[in-house]
Amino acid sequence: MLGENEEEIDINANWYYTTEIKRFTLADGSRDTQSLPTMIIPLGLGPIPALKLVSENALEHYLREKTNENGNSNPVLASLGSGKDIVPGVVEGGFTVWNGSRQMVEFLIDKGLLEGLHSKRILELGCGAGIPGLAALKVGAASVTFQDYNPEVLVYWTIPNVSLNAVGPELGRANFVSGDWAQLAVEWESERPSERYDVILTAETIYRTDLYSRLHRACDACLAPDGEVLVFCKITYGPGGTLWDFLEFVNTQQRFRTIVNQVAYDGVQTFLIQMRRISGSVC
Repeated sequence: MLGENEEEIDINANWYYTTEIKRFTLADGSRDTQSLPTMIIPLGLGPIPALKLVSENALEHYLREKTNENGNSNPVLASLGSGKDIVPGVVEGGFTVWNGSRQMVEFLIDKGLLEGLHSKRILELGCGAGIPGLAALKVGAASVTFQDYNPEVLVYWTIPNVSLNAVGPELGRANFVSGDWAQLAVEWESERPSERYDVILTAETIYRTDLYSRLHRACDACLAPDGEVLVFCKITYGPGGTLWDFLEFVNTQQRFRTIVNQVAYDGVQTFLIQMRRISGSVC
């Protein structure tokens, strides 16, 4: 795994996206990784001072050993040995703690917005470690669905992290789903049109231009008519995605209106994009 602000991408990968959607419960989480060393993610002052996560380094070591034992038969786990966080269509950065996921929660706390997630139905797209979703769970969200491209991310990291932080009734409010955003949208459009989310959270997910349409479609399919999408991002990413290109894409689709909030962390320009439906644009 690379540093938190480095995006390493395999440009020679065959960009094929999975068509399979899988659902998980807390019981599907790896007990082995839940017992690994942990790390503390401080979130400043507010209702949630910190979260406890399975250590990124300890998880990487565990999964590399597991991969070696199985002869590198799982391409997702085998990618950990390649030094790349992102291999398009194979692993999409889910095993890395990205700065933006923590900064998103800090921003929501600073602006007094996090507690507004109380009693809301929340979807976190591209959850990885699950920091924004965990924060929503801790402030009393009615439910939180954690989505990641890879089932392995959910089983070995996200679910154990929820188990480490959630207590009592919070545990029963967490749901987990893996798969490609475009396929997730198809399922919601055809099978779950009445199951929409009040708020969709997503951080550091516009890092590649080919992801714009997939993310946009998932948001359009899964968001309640009066809901809101919150996208936390940098201004530009190594693999090619940029804030301005994403905003232009959203504007051309004429489904959402956007408000852009500029935030600065350690001298790096970051942004929170608020997206709400244009009247009459429910899919």
